[in-house]
Amino acid sequence: MSLLTQFQRSLQLGEIYPKNPNAQLSALPPRLRLLNWNIERGYAPEQLLAYMREVNPDILCLQELDWGNQRTKELDVTDYLARELGLVGYFGIEFFEL
Repeated sequence: MSLLTQFQRSLQLGEIYPKNPNAQLSALPPRLRLLNWNIERGYAPEQLLAYMREVNPDILCLQELDWGNQRTKELDVTDYLARELGLVGYFGIEFFEL
């Protein structure tokens, strides 16, 4: 069994894993800006971060974020983006990669 599979098996399907839960929460603005984006694993996280800062959304809905994968240098992409943007992030695992 690969290390990735072992790691993923330590997670629970349907469980939500909070990231950066101590981020400062603010009041809701009169209008919300939402960014919904499939970031395809989170390759080039610095470029993703730069674009997200430019768009400056109130809410991010991201799909396909890696956590503990070799292809993204073991980076927890959700945690990285949440901390860099000063947001609270949540990660849920949809399936196990074999």
